[in-house]
Amino acid sequence: MIYRIYPIKDTFITNDYVAPNLTRLTGSNLGASEELDVFKRSGISGAIGSAGSSSLGRVLMQFDLSKFTELTASGDIPTAGITFRLRMNHKTRGCPQPTSYDMTIRPVSSSWDEGLGQDVSYGDAGFANWSKRTSTDSWTTVGGDYLSSPTASVHFDTGFEDIDTDVTSIVNGWLSGTFSNNGLGVMMTASIESDAVYADYYRKKFYSRQTSFYDRAPYIEARVNDFAGDDRANMQWSRSGSLYLYNVVGGVFTNLVGEVVVSIADASGVLQSVTASQGTTGIYSASFALSTGSYSGSLFYDKWRAGSKALVTGSFIFSSPNPVNTLAQYPLTARIRNMQDEYLPEDVVVLEVMFRKRPHTLPVFNTASLGPTPYIVERAWYAIENDSTRERVVPFGTGSQNHTRMSYGGSGNTFKMHMTNLHAGNVYRVVLLVDEAGRKQIIDPGFKFKVS
Repeated sequence: MIYRIYPIKDTFITNDYVAPNLTRLTGSNLGASEELDVFKRSGISGAIGSAGSSSLGRVLMQFDLSKFTELTASGDIPTAGITFRLRMNHKTRGCPQPTSYDMTIRPVSSSWDEGLGQDVSYGDAGFANWSKRTSTDSWTTVGGDYLSSPTASVHFDTGFEDIDTDVTSIVNGWLSGTFSNNGLGVMMTASIESDAVYADYYRKKFYSRQTSFYDRAPYIEARVNDFAGDDRANMQWSRSGSLYLYNVVGGVFTNLVGEVVVSIADASGVLQSVTASQGTTGIYSASFALSTGSYSGSLFYDKWRAGSKALVTGSFIFSSPNPVNTLAQYPLTARIRNMQDEYLPEDVVVLEVMFRKRPHTLPVFNTASLGPTPYIVERAWYAIENDSTRERVVPFGTGSQNHTRMSYGGSGNTFKMHMTNLHAGNVYRVVLLVDEAGRKQIIDPGFKFKVS
């Protein structure tokens, strides 16, 4: 699952100079600019100019974490294993790009104002700027006040890359109250900014929160693996499987009181007992394995209790995997059976995906004709594309975090989406990735929705 936190303010500050008299424009403000610039240009030495003093550009951004903390406190977003990544999209604008260099990202240690300046030629005065953080307060050190740690960094090879880097240590510092959330500063490394390095690193431009290309605005993305594999309809002999319990009271997931234990039984009695583990609020799972053998009947039971209180009894059967002598990958069709045409930005939805195998020898069915019995896919991910531009605004999260992996259960596959991750007015489409026996298949069922 992902949750995106967009800036509540951003700007860039600079001590750049302009011809013909090479005046430093330290009072310029860019708070309403559609771009954010990071750069270093060597000073002009000699009889005129700045005697080797460099011109610098640094980005400031601040993020409101209050909604995120509400969601983690309620259990809507799990906190275990969560990481935070800063994403800033590169903006190409006909100027040379520096190559093979590094930027550093540091917490800002003083509060600051965004300002209303728009002119990237530095014609708009205002605050914050290179010298002052507000109309009445100066930076302790010109160019901004920053903590020395924790920091994050990003390396650029070609200069055209986006920023996509881990800022978990910084965000955790804000959340824990270790230091105040005054935002982030993004700048060239101190060694590059040094006047002793007589080299130009031109301008690295990023889209700001003011951009009209809304899907390219910067954000911090919280990533967490909320995958749940409920094997009630998929239990196999001698393989560990998991059963889930969902405790919903008045439509709200609610924690149980006491240790949650599930007893696995057949008709003759209890075979083993397993202590359940808790994921998010009100959701419990128990994993176990049974080897083939002599049992009383083919139907098995899971009897749940919390402390001494009996909760619910379910049933399941085991199936044996069928060996094959050829590895044919049948195409899959998919249907998202509960998708609406339109969502509000505050909506949080769990989309239900039903897969179905389609052998090559059968006719091609329209996805709308899929029957109610799903084909369970254990390894599947989702991505989200802007339907107009076909930009993949939420890529497949197949890395170590597995943050867009879909859960599965007896009714098929599911994934949770906070519509606040996307931008109002745009139409999006869901794209699916399936990995079976090491073979990957992209499925684009053509299902679209609008965020209004």
